[in-house]
Amino acid sequence: MKTIKTEPNQTIYDIAVQYYGTLDGVEELIALNPGIKNDTKALVALGINTANQDPVFRFDVAIAPGSVLVFDETSKTIDDKVVKKIENPITTYQIWQEQ
Repeated sequence: MKTIKTEPNQTIYDIAVQYYGTLDGVEELIALNPGIKNDTKALVALGINTANQDPVFRFDVAIAPGSVLVFDETSKTIDDKVVKKIENPITTYQIWQEQ
C-alpha cells in the first residue's frame, strides 16, 4: 500500500485516474479508504448543511484537501501505460459562482 495526500479540488475520480489510470480504481479507493470525506467548503457551496451531521460522501464533490489516502500500488486495476504519462496532479473540481 502507498499513501498519497490529496490536492485541493481533487475528486475521487481524479485520484482514480491519476493513480490507477482508469476510473476502475474508484471502487478500490473507496474500499481502502472508508473514512474519506468531502471538502466542507465545496459542500457548503452546494447548499449542503454540514453543521449538524456528517454528510454522505459524494463522488462528484472534491475530497477534503490534504487528506491522506491509501491505494494499492500492486493492483491489477492499474493501467501502467496511462499512469506513467501523468506528470501533474489531476484536479477537475470547480465551484461555480452564480451570476
